[in-house]
Amino acid sequence: MSVEDNMTEQAYKCLADEFQEQFNNKQEELNKCREKLLITSKGVMVAYSVIRLLDNYLERIETDKEDDIMNWVKSTIEISREELSNVVEEIIF
Repeated sequence: MSVEDNMTEQAYKCLADEFQEQFNNKQEELNKCREKLLITSKGVMVAYSVIRLLDNYLERIETDKEDDIMNWVKSTIEISREELSNVVEEIIF
């Protein structure tokens, strides 16, 4: 084996080591992103569950048509439920 072949082999080994390090770094980044996605998904599911419980509870409560605050609360919860429902659907499917 000549000196040139040895240098080429060394350069390939060095290049392979660099690519392996980059791959390992990207894999670690990907794992962190997966963990963040899992935590975020759980948070969205919990928020959706709470909003859904509130929406179901408030549907059974009679309010005056003139009770602006309660009507606002009901409509805000209803809108929140719809929006979170879309997000949950996107996560699941």
